[in-house]
Amino acid sequence: MRLRLYSAIGLALLFSCGPLAAGCDSDEHGPVEPRATGLRCEGGAVRESPAAPSGQAIVLGCGRTRAGTRFQLYSFRDAGGPCLNIVGLPGGTRACGRAPSERVPATTKAIGGGVIVRKSPHARLELYGETASNVRRVLLRYRLSHGRPDHRPATLVRVIDRTALDKARISEPFGYFVGAVPPRAAGVSALALDGAGEPLGRLGFDRLAGGTHPNTVFIASKD
Repeated sequence: MRLRLYSAIGLALLFSCGPLAAGCDSDEHGPVEPRATGLRCEGGAVRESPAAPSGQAIVLGCGRTRAGTRFQLYSFRDAGGPCLNIVGLPGGTRACGRAPSERVPATTKAIGGGVIVRKSPHARLELYGETASNVRRVLLRYRLSHGRPDHRPATLVRVIDRTALDKARISEPFGYFVGAVPPRAAGVSALALDGAGEPLGRLGFDRLAGGTHPNTVFIASKD
């Protein structure tokens, strides 16, 4: 279950991203400029992927983390269907996630598919998961060691461009979020919000966050 370039088990990706043909917004920096990232952000564009059987993948969109790191979300088909990948984050590609409509069975939950990446026992936790298409924001909640509750936004890429979805053979629009919390965070969860800020669902990460893993790993949450 260790992270390897283009070959890990899970995947990993607040604020909202607009129509993907135009790139997307980050949680604090404003619109991403695709030409500044070196990553193509046009929904439906074709990119090379050594892990794909055909050698090519379909771009679904781009986002930017709170730290300013810009990333690209893309998909190719493997034996399980469309495999979601994120490229641009430190440490290599995050793969292989599934869109809600492509899971077996398909899911209509507002938020789910939780995954944690921990690069060392004392490293911050990267949190990833999928959302329904009506989710506009994802808020990460947690407690620090002294018990004070805190929160921070994740970055949400909304995959709603029909051309990109059709080319990737994903039947329904969806979202995918990426965020991080401090190493010793507890009570970790992700809250899905609609456009008015009303909660639509919650994904618990605390069971996974309580573990220690010597290497970067992907672990699917069953909450």
